[in-house]
Amino acid sequence: MPYYACIDIGGTAIKYSALNGKAEIQFSSSMPTGAERGPSVWLMDVVRVVEEMKKNYDIKGIAVSSTAMIDSEKGTVVFSLPQVPDYTGFDVKGFLERHCQLPCEVENDVNSMVLAEAVAGAGRGYESVLGLAVGTGIGGGFTLNGKLYHGATFSACELGYVKVGDSDLEHTGSTTALCRRVEKAKGDPCGSWNGLRIFECALNGDEICRREIEFMADSIAQGLGTLSYILNPAAIVLGGGVMDQRFLFDRVKELYPSYVKPVLAENTAILPAFFGNEAGMIGAFFHFKNKHSIT
Repeated sequence: MPYYACIDIGGTAIKYSALNGKAEIQFSSSMPTGAERGPSVWLMDVVRVVEEMKKNYDIKGIAVSSTAMIDSEKGTVVFSLPQVPDYTGFDVKGFLERHCQLPCEVENDVNSMVLAEAVAGAGRGYESVLGLAVGTGIGGGFTLNGKLYHGATFSACELGYVKVGDSDLEHTGSTTALCRRVEKAKGDPCGSWNGLRIFECALNGDEICRREIEFMADSIAQGLGTLSYILNPAAIVLGGGVMDQRFLFDRVKELYPSYVKPVLAENTAILPAFFGNEAGMIGAFFHFKNKHSIT
């Protein structure tokens, strides 16, 4: 049976697994990225992982989900933030194909998550799916008939830049923004709060934490309303670790109708993501499958 090495590259960790042709994960593990070493160094860690997989599985290809803006046709990095230095312009596909002697395809991490949800997760069966990943930042993706829409420069649905009030969604609706607002309101030093602590305190009656979560939920709902008028998705899937907090998901769902006309509110499903940390690897596989016509 053929298998595929699926790699999810993040700024701090790289997850990896072997999937069969039915997108079933055989095992999964992770390792630190060590991004400061440069991609030509830490990608050799990926090469070694793939070579180890070959000993136990008949690996036929490499499917990569990666942080940064990705040209998914060429498998190159269009733009990367400074947290992953020297990654902008890097040919990930060429590097891994050269060192592993296997076909490789590369897709953006959030796009991969959305593709996984649209094909086999919460959005399965919907013609059009808008996905949102809320975490340190905010990212998004859009599929139509199970295919990702990338835009002219592979930057479609960069939802973090959508305007919300006088700011944008990344600076109002992300977990990072939530932490900074709570710290400012309480007069605490930067870095003293995290998302989990904020939600725990909110559930225990902390009014500042509850107020800032409410602001976060309202910002996300407003951003989704704007995108809904442009894309008119049949379903919106909300993912990212913080969306595991059911209170946040429920408030976004409750507030969404206040930012759209009834025809949209009544005909747009708001759904929690089905896949967790493995979504990027599963979506990377589906991207590879689309490019290589795996049946």
